[in-house]
This record gives sequence, structure tokens and C-alpha cells, in this order.
Amino acid sequence: MHSGIFGGLLLFYATAVLCKSNLNIRHVSRASNKFGDAIYKQLKKNEGNIIFSPFSVHSVLSMLALGSERETRHELVSKLFLTNFDNLKKGYSALLNSQNETDEILRIANTIFVDKSLTLRKTYKLSTQAVFNTNPRKVDFNNPVRAANNINRWVANKTDDGIPSMLRSDQIEGAVLVLINAIYFKGNWNLRFNKSRTVRGYLFHIPRQDEHVPCEMMVMKPTKHKFFISATFAMLELGFQGTDMKITFIKPYFNLTNLEGVLDSKTFFKLKKNMRLTLVELKIPKFNLGSVFSLKNSIQSLGLGSIFDSPDLSGMFEATPSAEVSDIVQKTVIKVNEDGATVAASSVLIVVARSTAIATPFVLDRPFLFFLYDSKTEIILLRGRIENPVA
Repeated sequence: MHSGIFGGLLLFYATAVLCKSNLNIRHVSRASNKFGDAIYKQLKKNEGNIIFSPFSVHSVLSMLALGSERETRHELVSKLFLTNFDNLKKGYSALLNSQNETDEILRIANTIFVDKSLTLRKTYKLSTQAVFNTNPRKVDFNNPVRAANNINRWVANKTDDGIPSMLRSDQIEGAVLVLINAIYFKGNWNLRFNKSRTVRGYLFHIPRQDEHVPCEMMVMKPTKHKFFISATFAMLELGFQGTDMKITFIKPYFNLTNLEGVLDSKTFFKLKKNMRLTLVELKIPKFNLGSVFSLKNSIQSLGLGSIFDSPDLSGMFEATPSAEVSDIVQKTVIKVNEDGATVAASSVLIVVARSTAIATPFVLDRPFLFFLYDSKTEIILLRGRIENPVA
């Protein structure tokens, strides 16, 4: 009898811990997505393809928040849409510690490169290790070429050479610390495309330029997919083998800009609930594209300007240098082909010394939006706009 009660209490405790862990993860996923919405509003003003990782840049700013104090910390937590500092720590810890280290489908890595002349505070070193699984590395930023090579090798390794060159040496001149997040995803479609059916020279329409460009269009025979169609757009979801990751393609029938303007992350997940298994004749272009952003101006426009001008980073270093963030750079790559999708993304935050039935057709033959996300946690890893799949 007692063993039955004890076993029941253990089960109840384990379930309660799991629910709390899931709640903490959900806090981070919502905060990351909201922050991504705000940044994407700025990025979408640019013409052409946009491939952006909200989660990656949110991660490096959250790593910065762990080493900030007073007003700087308050500003970071608020502008990152986190409820409080505790949510940041518990949420990221639960999320990253739930990641399977042997998972070859999705890998998330974080690290710190710090100048050899400086020592990280023990509390910051321990907290970043516990929350972000970092392993700080010493480097000589007085030799920016060698330092950049070290950083690039780390990013290349973590992204399976998807991003072989993250930074130039001139971007880290005067640096004292660099925070890095890297994401790598490689998934095979649940239902693969037959390569023999791929059409070469298929014309993809670009309304903004009123032209057609030839592309390789993958074709799948009528098959059931998660699908939703409205008067102004259609959306279709594809899944990958052995993972909760999904990708949803959204095709506007009229104006992509108008749809992009109202489609934030909350609206996206709300619309997703309308999707039903539908017989679809599917055509999707093959593409292998990337984006490079300096996110400084976009982040400043959100009210986070103080991190670029006299931030309080006294929780980061033993002897606090006069330092500020010089830039936040992101590189992303996405490759979609008959087998599946491969994604690499990395964000680098640079801290410098302050001186320096009937098948419904779904044919992506015109500009479209996409979201790559974890369907379980609803964290958006990548979202973007493809105006030209062969750019």
C-alpha cells in the first residue's frame, strides 16, 4: 500500500515538473516569436529574399542579459518580451537541456569568446553554462585575423559547414567578447519528392519586377497534406521524419506585402489551426538561399539602444571594462530539395571596448512566405520571404 502511494506521489511530482518545464519553454517561445515579429517588421522593408532566425538573435541577447545589471537588464528583459529575469533562465535552461545531444536533425549551440586579458565573473560563467550550455573560450582579439578564424571554425563546425565564414576580421577589431548562437537543422520529408518529376525551366512569377525567372520545380503526385485555403491565400504544411519540426508555405493570391504586414507569429499559429488533411497536387521550387543582416538598427528601433551606448555589463567581467555592443550580425542559409530541407543560422553579438478528392493545386510559382518551427514548443527557428528562388 505504501509503495503504491509513494509511486503515485513520484508520478505526480514528475508530471508536475514536466508541466512546469513545458510552461517555462512556452514563455521563451512566445517571447522569442514576439521579438521576431518586431524585428521582421523592420527587415521586411527591404526588397528581395528574407531569411531570418528570431530564435537565434533572441538567444544571444538573452545571453547578454545574464551579464547585465540594473537598467540594462531591465531594458533587455522587457524588450525581449520576457515576463521577468527568472523566466529567461528557467525557460532557456528547460528548452536547451531538453535537446538531445545526439540529435542529428536539429542542433543548437551557444558559446562565448572572451579576450585573453579579461576574466569572466564566476557567476556569469556558471549561469551561461547552466542556462545556455556554453563553454567559454579565450582568444586574442588583438590579433583579429586569428580570432575571426577561430570564430568561423566554431560556427562552421556547429552548422556542418553551412556557414563557413561568419565574420570578417575587421568586424571584431577592438572586441573584448563575442556571444554566438548557431543552429543546424537537416530533415528528410515525410513524403519525398521524386527527382524524376522535377521540372527544369519552370517559370516563377515575380510580380514586384513583373518578370518570370526559370527555376527547378519539384512535383509531387496528388497526396494528402495539412492545408488551408482562404479567399486571399493558401497555406500548406510539410513534416519531416523523426522530428516535431514542420515547415509551412503560404501563397498569397493577390498582394504579398499586405499579407506579410498582418501575419505575425500569433496570427500564423491561429491560422494553422484551420489546416486539414486535403488532397493536394503539390509543386514547390528547389532553392538554396541565404541572408546576411546587421541587426543593430532594427534592434535600436525597438528601444534597445542603450546596449550600444554605455550599457551596464558589470555582471559579466571580474574587472569591468568600459564596453558596449558594436553590432549583432546574423547569417542564415536554407536549402530545399527533393529529399528535404537543410537550415543553418548563426547570430553573433560583438562587445567592444568603448573607444573602439479533387486535388487542390498548390504551386509556389510566385513570391511566398515560410515559417520553420517546432510544432511541439511552437518556437519559430526561421521565417522569411522568397521573392526569387534562384537569386
